[in-house]
Amino acid sequence: MDNRIIYVYTDGACQGNQVESNSGGYAAFLKCGKYEKTISGGEKNTTNNIMEMKAVIEGLALIKDKSYRVVVLSDSAYVVNCMNDKWYVKWQARNWMITAGVPVKNKELWQRMLELVESFSDISFIKIKGHLDRKSEAEKKKWYDKLDESVKKEMSFDDYLIHIDRNVVVDGLASAEAEKLKED
Repeated sequence: MDNRIIYVYTDGACQGNQVESNSGGYAAFLKCGKYEKTISGGEKNTTNNIMEMKAVIEGLALIKDKSYRVVVLSDSAYVVNCMNDKWYVKWQARNWMITAGVPVKNKELWQRMLELVESFSDISFIKIKGHLDRKSEAEKKKWYDKLDESVKKEMSFDDYLIHIDRNVVVDGLASAEAEKLKED
């Protein structure tokens, strides 16, 4: 993998999502060549979407040199689709309202994420299927084949398998953070 690309693997977890009293965790694992950095944390009374967003925000905030190409890999359709399909453009045009005239949830987190995203000259988001470590090679190949052709041009199946393994790391860290808070 390229030494001028920073891969940011992110995940969020919430035990008791949308229950009044719950615990959530987030984690980001950054990899560039031989360099690696991990960050994780958690919150009580949160949601899975908030933890997914915090993982991306905290991961991107660690990157000081904005000249690197950044690739964020997340299992959160909420985050990846918003970034790739530019949902935020319409939200901003409507003063942070969705089509139904309801305020966008997590507006402050979206604004912080956009501030970070816009600070990079080259950043992309890739949706990676979570929990594929438990699946057969054929199942992993099926998910790889669903990736956009532009992604597959730059990511071989072997690279995809490495990305799956790194996604497992952040999944475990995020879940551990949520569990720690649950015990408190």
